[in-house]
Amino acid sequence: MVRERGFDMDAGVSRLKVKFLVSFLSLLVLFSGVFLWLNLRTHSALMFESGRERAELLVETAKKGIIAIMLEGKGREVQNLIETFAAHGEVASIRILGVDGRILHSARREEIGGFDRPALARHRSEGPARVFTDVRDGRTIFHILTPIYNQPKCHACHGSNHEIRGILSVEASMDKWDAEIARMEKTLLLSSVVLIVLVLAAGAGIHTRIVDRPMGRLLGTIRKVHDGDLSARVAIQTKDEFGIVGSAFNSMVGEVERTRRDLEEYHYKQMERADRLASIGELASSIAHEIKNPLAGISGAIQILSKREGNPPPEILDEIQEQVVRVDRTVKNLLSYGRPASPRLVWTNARDVLERSLFLVRHVAERNRVHVETRYDDLDLPIFVDPEQMHQVFLNISLNAIQAMPHGGVLEVSTAVKRYDERNLGEVAVTDLDAERPEWVEIRFQDNGVGIPSESLGQIFEPFFTTRAQGTGLGLSICRQILRLHQGMIAVSSEPGRGSCFTVFLPVPDRTSEGSRNAHA
Repeated sequence: MVRERGFDMDAGVSRLKVKFLVSFLSLLVLFSGVFLWLNLRTHSALMFESGRERAELLVETAKKGIIAIMLEGKGREVQNLIETFAAHGEVASIRILGVDGRILHSARREEIGGFDRPALARHRSEGPARVFTDVRDGRTIFHILTPIYNQPKCHACHGSNHEIRGILSVEASMDKWDAEIARMEKTLLLSSVVLIVLVLAAGAGIHTRIVDRPMGRLLGTIRKVHDGDLSARVAIQTKDEFGIVGSAFNSMVGEVERTRRDLEEYHYKQMERADRLASIGELASSIAHEIKNPLAGISGAIQILSKREGNPPPEILDEIQEQVVRVDRTVKNLLSYGRPASPRLVWTNARDVLERSLFLVRHVAERNRVHVETRYDDLDLPIFVDPEQMHQVFLNISLNAIQAMPHGGVLEVSTAVKRYDERNLGEVAVTDLDAERPEWVEIRFQDNGVGIPSESLGQIFEPFFTTRAQGTGLGLSICRQILRLHQGMIAVSSEPGRGSCFTVFLPVPDRTSEGSRNAHA
C-alpha cells in the first residue's frame, strides 16, 4: 500500500464508491419510502371504500329481504333471516331496533328485549342511513344504521301513525380487508427491498464500470510514477472527463520525464567536470615536475650554446627539440583531459589510449613508489569508442589504484581479447555482458594495495561514495556511466590487505555496422 502524507491511493476508489453507494441508497430509500407510503395510502383508501360499499350493499340486501318477508305477512321469518345474515363472515352483529331503541330482533337472541341506546342516539343525531366507522381492539368496524320506513303497504298491519317502523343496525367487520391491506403492505415492502437491492447492485456495477476502472487505471499509473517510473502512461479508453484527466496527466508526466532527463544529463556533465578537476588537481604536481625537468635541460643546453662560438652542435639542437616536444605533449595531454571535446565514436586501438593515460600517471606512481607494469597479449586491440572518454576511464582507475598503495607497490595493467561463456568476476557476472557480442577487449588494473572491504564493494560505483577523505566519490560512477554508453561494463574483485582488480570490458564490434552507425552519429 502506498501512502504519502496521509494519502492512501489504494483506498481512494473505495471511499468514492462508498460515498456514491451511501448517497444512492439514501435517495433510493427516500423515494421508495415516499412511493410505498403513497401506494399504501391509495390502496388502503380503495380497500376501505370497497369494504364500506360492500357493507352498505349487505345492509341494503338485508333491509329489502326483511321488508319483503313482512309484506308477505311472514313476520315470524324475520328472526331467521337476521340469523342467516349474521352467519356471513363480515357481519359482526345485526339487530332491528324499535323507534324507542328496544331490540326487537337480534342474531344474539339473549339481546332481544334489551335497549341499544347508543345506536338510537347516533341515529337521532346523525340522521337516516348513516355509516359510522369504529375501531375496537385494533379492528375496524362499519356501523350502519338505516331506517325501515312504514310504507303504504304496511299500513294494513301497522297503521299509519308512525313514519318509521324500526331501525336496522348492522355492524360489519373490516377484518378481511385489513388482512388484505396487511398482505399488500408486506408484498409492497418486500418488493421495495428487492428493488432497492437490485438497483443498488446495478448502481454498484455501473459505478465500477464508469468510475472504478478508469480511476483504478489512473491511480495505478500515479502509483508507478510515485515509485519513480516516469515512463508509465494512462491508457485512454474514453473521451469523457476521465479521458481528459488521463490525457492531461500523461502530458504532465511526459514533461516531468523530459525535465528529469535534462537534469540527469546536466548533473552527469557536472559530475564529470568535477571529477576531471579533481583528477587534474592530483596530476598537477607531477605535471609540474614533468615540465620542470625538460625546461631545465633546455636551459642548460642554451647556456652551453651561449658560451660557444660558431654553429651549435647538432646533438644539442636535437636535445632541445626533444625536450620541447616532451613539454608540448605533456601540456596537450593535460589540456585535452581538462577540456574534453564533444563525444565522438571512432575506431581506435585500446593500447594507444591506455598508453596515453599511463603516460600521465607514471610520475604520480613514481612519487608514490608504485611501479607500473604492462602486459599486452595483442598489439592490435580494435575498439569503437570515444578516445577522450576512455582516456578518462583509464586515468581514473589508474589513479585510484595508485592511491590504494600508500606505501608503494605494483600496478599491473594487462589487455586481452577474450570470449566468454560462464564466469563470474567479483560481484558482477559476465553473463551481464551482451550475449550477441561474444568477443570482448578485457583491460585489467591489478594492484597489491589495501583492498576494498566487502561491505563497500556494492557501493563503490555509486555517486559520491568514497573511503578517502580527499576523494570526490565521482570517478568510478562516471567510469561506469561512460562504459554503459559504450555498451561495456566494469567489474571489480578485491581482498582486503591483498589488493583489488578492476576489469574493463569493451565490445569488439563488427566494423561494418559500427562504421554505419558512426556515419549517422
